[in-house]
Amino acid sequence: MEHFLLFKRLVSLALMPPVGFYLAALVLWLYFALMGRLRSGARSRRAVWRQALPPLLLCLGLLSSTGLVSGQLARWAESDAGTPMTGLQAKALAGAADGPRAIVVLAGGLVYDEREPYGPLSLSWRSAQRLSHAADLSRVSGLPLLLSGGRPEGFAKSEAEVMDEVLRRDFRLSAGWLEKDSHDTRDNATMSASILLPSGTRRIILVTQAIHMARARRAFEQSGFTVDAAPAGFLAGVGAPGRWRALPTPDGALRTWYASHELLGLAWYRVAGLFGQ
Repeated sequence: MEHFLLFKRLVSLALMPPVGFYLAALVLWLYFALMGRLRSGARSRRAVWRQALPPLLLCLGLLSSTGLVSGQLARWAESDAGTPMTGLQAKALAGAADGPRAIVVLAGGLVYDEREPYGPLSLSWRSAQRLSHAADLSRVSGLPLLLSGGRPEGFAKSEAEVMDEVLRRDFRLSAGWLEKDSHDTRDNATMSASILLPSGTRRIILVTQAIHMARARRAFEQSGFTVDAAPAGFLAGVGAPGRWRALPTPDGALRTWYASHELLGLAWYRVAGLFGQ
């Protein structure tokens, strides 16, 4: 399973922009160089196009790393995320006769460093952001938390266990359930269903990144839940000052990759749904 997950991540990294553009430029440059296609004396129209392709792909990679492009991709990915939810709104939902009976928060990765004061494993910024939002919703609404996340990178502890430690230490709350075996979003949904559905909990508040919400909600609905979305951490930057948004940045590159990954994943879910998968 770990080898398969590593393969999936490598393929995703290689195909998604901006890395995909850079790798394609490198492969084409090496191919043309090895095949003698980049001879300085070449003057044919085909030779000119071949010489232009690698620089063009490099430019596309830089363009996709700008705030303008990455922000638009994130905006598309977040378009079905739903609206932000406050603790008071969660409390109102929980008070309804047919309201949600649990809050499910999806882990977003761990960070390993032996210098950390509370142990080498800590939450990634995505996991920390989700957990903080879920803790606020739980404290105000009184709904119990299910923490979902396994050990996709083979760490000694699952993401759910580390989230539970942080929840107890920093928020003085404890989780109602830990789902410790999932490896991806579909696993989050199916394994959470095996915990909650037998007890009659069919309506939940789902907490994850806004950019991840559309795909996560679809997976949980397919697993039998009615979902109230509580997105955290919007990344599109709607309304942000635009002075530097035309420049490529590392943050822009990361946002483009993340948004492309979610858009492709959502498209795959829809295609698979056409075939009953």
